[in-house]
Amino acid sequence: MQHDHVDISSLRPGLRARVDLYLVSLGLGFNAGLAYRDRLHDLIALDSLSDAQLIAMGLDRTQIPAFVFSDLLAPPQRPV
Repeated sequence: MQHDHVDISSLRPGLRARVDLYLVSLGLGFNAGLAYRDRLHDLIALDSLSDAQLIAMGLDRTQIPAFVFSDLLAPPQRPV
């Protein structure tokens, strides 16, 4: 994990919204802001890849937040 200061204004449009939606969908009981800041480098790096590069990794843009937080958070459960 990188701990360098990241300028949040450098995020591409949509990435912040996808991460926020992912974290909200989990109904977290802790301050997600700290985990978010710790993983900004990974989020930005993946979001900067082309769609073809993401597909080669088995991902699309909507899956970036779940992938980056997969070691920390379980994926949201879909209602039956």
